[in-house]
Amino acid sequence: MATYRRLVRQRVRESAGAEIKVEGDAVFVAFPSARLAIACGAAILKDAAAQTAAQPEIPVHVGIGVHAGEPVPQEGDFIGSAVNVAARIGSAAATGQLLISDVVRGLVRTGGAFPLRDRGSVSLKGLSEPVHLYEVVWSGDAQTELAAPAEVASLPLPRLPQVAPSASPLVGRARQVDDLRARIAALRDGRGGTLLVAGDAGIGKSRLLRDALFAVQPLAILYGACGHSETPPPYEPFVAIIRNIVREPDGEAALQRTVPELLSLTPEATASRQTVPDRDRLFGAFMRALRLYARAAPTVLLVEDLHWADEGTLAILQFLAAEAAPTPYLIVGSYRSDELHRRHRLRPFLAALARRPDVATIELAPLGSDDALQLLKALPQLSDAAAAELSAISERAEGNPLFLEELAQTHRAGHGEVVPKSLTETVLQRTARAGANAERLLTYLALVGTRADYDILEVLMEAEAPLIEGARAAVEQSLVLEDGDGLAFRHALIREAILGDLMSRERRALHRSVGEAMERLHGDDPDYAGDIAQHLGAAGLPGRALPFAMRAGERALHLHAAEEATRTYEHAVEWSQPSTIDRMQALEGLGRAYARQLFARKAMSTYQEALDLARSLGSQEDVARITLRRTFVMPWGREEYASWQAAWDAAEPLDQHASLARIAAGLARRAYLYFDDERGAAWLDRALTEARRAGSRWHELWALRLQLQYGHRPGWQVEEEQYIREQLDIALRNDDAVLTAYSDLYARRCRESDDAERDRILQSGRDYAERLAIPEGMIFHYGVGWVNWLTGRWPQARALWETVRSRWSEDAGAIYPSAGPIAASIAIEIGGPDEGRQQLMESTTRLRATETWRALLWAASYDANLWMAEGNYPKVLDSFKPVLQKRPPSVHDVEDFALTTRVVLPAALLADDRSVLTMWLDDPSVAAGGALYQAAVDHARAVDSLLRGDLDAADQAFGRARSTYLRLGWHLLGHELAWQWARTGSAAADQALAAAAAFYAEQGATWRKQWVANQKLARIKDGRPT
Repeated sequence: MATYRRLVRQRVRESAGAEIKVEGDAVFVAFPSARLAIACGAAILKDAAAQTAAQPEIPVHVGIGVHAGEPVPQEGDFIGSAVNVAARIGSAAATGQLLISDVVRGLVRTGGAFPLRDRGSVSLKGLSEPVHLYEVVWSGDAQTELAAPAEVASLPLPRLPQVAPSASPLVGRARQVDDLRARIAALRDGRGGTLLVAGDAGIGKSRLLRDALFAVQPLAILYGACGHSETPPPYEPFVAIIRNIVREPDGEAALQRTVPELLSLTPEATASRQTVPDRDRLFGAFMRALRLYARAAPTVLLVEDLHWADEGTLAILQFLAAEAAPTPYLIVGSYRSDELHRRHRLRPFLAALARRPDVATIELAPLGSDDALQLLKALPQLSDAAAAELSAISERAEGNPLFLEELAQTHRAGHGEVVPKSLTETVLQRTARAGANAERLLTYLALVGTRADYDILEVLMEAEAPLIEGARAAVEQSLVLEDGDGLAFRHALIREAILGDLMSRERRALHRSVGEAMERLHGDDPDYAGDIAQHLGAAGLPGRALPFAMRAGERALHLHAAEEATRTYEHAVEWSQPSTIDRMQALEGLGRAYARQLFARKAMSTYQEALDLARSLGSQEDVARITLRRTFVMPWGREEYASWQAAWDAAEPLDQHASLARIAAGLARRAYLYFDDERGAAWLDRALTEARRAGSRWHELWALRLQLQYGHRPGWQVEEEQYIREQLDIALRNDDAVLTAYSDLYARRCRESDDAERDRILQSGRDYAERLAIPEGMIFHYGVGWVNWLTGRWPQARALWETVRSRWSEDAGAIYPSAGPIAASIAIEIGGPDEGRQQLMESTTRLRATETWRALLWAASYDANLWMAEGNYPKVLDSFKPVLQKRPPSVHDVEDFALTTRVVLPAALLADDRSVLTMWLDDPSVAAGGALYQAAVDHARAVDSLLRGDLDAADQAFGRARSTYLRLGWHLLGHELAWQWARTGSAAADQALAAAAAFYAEQGATWRKQWVANQKLARIKDGRPT
């Protein structure tokens, strides 16, 4: 049995599997993909056969069953029908047999590594219906594709854009083509991922992608591109993909059947939903669509010109990239690397993807001189050009393929003309040669964007005949391509050259023509609202642009494209008249956009402007709504407390009970934070009353949790946990705020959970997010900052701070107030007091300025890292005593308790001050909090015994506390205990000190490791620590 389990576990670890449980000789394992499960099963059976052949006297008999489904996590186990079916299939497997269900076969039919034998429908014990089984033929060296009929996706594949044949060969890109083809081969083998193609404008990114991908069969390609616009519409390339699907036969109906949420992106569709889904569901819907395509054929999501992408597009791509490998599919994106200025929105996206092992980048460099000459010699118009002329063109183009071709287009055709000196001149000369109608058409097209439908262009050209004539001439001059039912520039640089040639007055008149044409054709379409607003605004018609800007901003917020909403609402503020309701509404929208991006200061000041107008011009409901929104973005402090009261005063006359319950609970919490317990209790009563009037158990539970904490009777943490679990049930039932509930459960279970349980809770949140295709929040990506700090997961703690600091800079302290002090504390551990002093003092000064007891306690706990390192132990105690006198440890939640215990108890030891220890030792409520609280009581008892000279009692208590800390995974707490324990002089303490030194070495904490080593010299003398 031992050999069997060792063999199984080794292969499971190698295959990214997770052992769930063992029942007798049955081992239950979960895998991230069906292919990995089959590969692992085949490897186990091969190992078992080899083991039996080597030792026939000890045969290893193994049979394996594989099924796919959604198991239900429950207390560290998995249950549900999927688990039962897998168990029954495994029981039916004979020795050496690997059986899979028809569900698993369907998941791997396009990329299986082993052939299958159909075993037909089999009745299994305990199952009401037969299960169709297939046997995996794992023996032998041959690995063939599964013999299965091709499936047809339940969604039609949209057509690729029409590409005119190129007159020139693809030169100098053989290695890059091979790289792309290798990724396609890997995709067929079940390995997805992301591939980015970067290079300067005109370097040949589009040509490379189309030559390398468009001719590959069978391959499903979903194509979209980002357009150049001051206010790009949300999810532009994905909207294009959905519209192209809708254009296919049965396309709209197929979307309605499978992923109806995506129809919200195309309001013109008959079956379009009236309500825009939230961002999470929208992302999940596109994820499901990709899975449908990937089940039928190797699938590529190709998005070009990411440097023009809106925030929503980048967010969904980052989400989809996380699922590309296991699904599998391949994401391919291109962008101009020469346009990425320091604050370009694409930079954080690229940085995030760079951390993923399944993401690669192809950097396209300019062509070398030999390759450039090879390209020029292949162009028909240069067939008779002299070598000197070709060299001149090559030198001018500097290896840019587009420049080479554009310059070649204007080369003398027997007229002896000189080569143009710039691409702009080249484009404008070719535009002039195309004729007046083409010039006019290209100018309108440039104003509209990189692409425009014929319906808009026909209105602008005033008739169909000049439109057709101009379009044909422009196509013949290789300036544009026909793209579906419209025209698109052959390259964005062509558009930019045309725009750059327009005079300001001319541009304004053209913007008016375009805006009015769009208004006539698409005035009721929210997808066009941003474009109409942009054109009318640029035409100097702010009054007409404003309502479209407001509609566009609201739509962007509904689609969670906050950056686009910000730009749109900024225009709306500019276009609205001062001291009007329009200005108030535009400012409120802008504040919402800032708040969505967590730009707290900008949001607060913008809301204040809107509130000032609401008080003079708006309704009571306007005042109440904006006041509460302003309050939500304010950092802790007296001003925020006053804003909660103002929110109540504004909302009370409206008698909206759920809102009043929410505000009353907020006021109760602030009152308690400022030691105003009598007022806090009164607000809690009001919150409970309003929640019950509203019939909202959710709001009632928030108030009940606060009531428990400040009552702090023994075991209150256990009762609060029950309320949190009830909130989680409500959240799951309503499919709302689920990740918030998991976050709360994670934090509160820290009182007695170990690493494994905490990871399981986070995994439950991740599983929920994956099941519904919801992007994970920071807690599920990095973990909780203070937990990472105290459990020794320092890289995650530092990564969280770097993310917060780089993204939000001046608002970082308000968004995640403990991230900075934790990073500074880690810096002190690594390099000593001077390494983190400035950052720590700046962070804790901001905390103390709020005057709330929790912020004061946090500031003291983090400042203590510096003071302890400097030997100023009494200062540590003095900083805590004013807070602890009013908020003793029995009131603390797990975070406050752990941070306080960690520094107060060793400071009491070093300062020879037993008085503070009574708060841990004399209050039975403390130990009743759970295992972490009990360990802290043992810790306090150990320090007290040490100070009294009872070394044996101290030795035993230190041993119990350290054992509990380490068992629960609080590695920093456990190893910091070692130097305190060492003062007893016991052998066990010396062993603990050696383990602590190893822990700090592993963390790279050089300064702290040396400090711990010095503690070997500190011992007890005459009943007192030296």
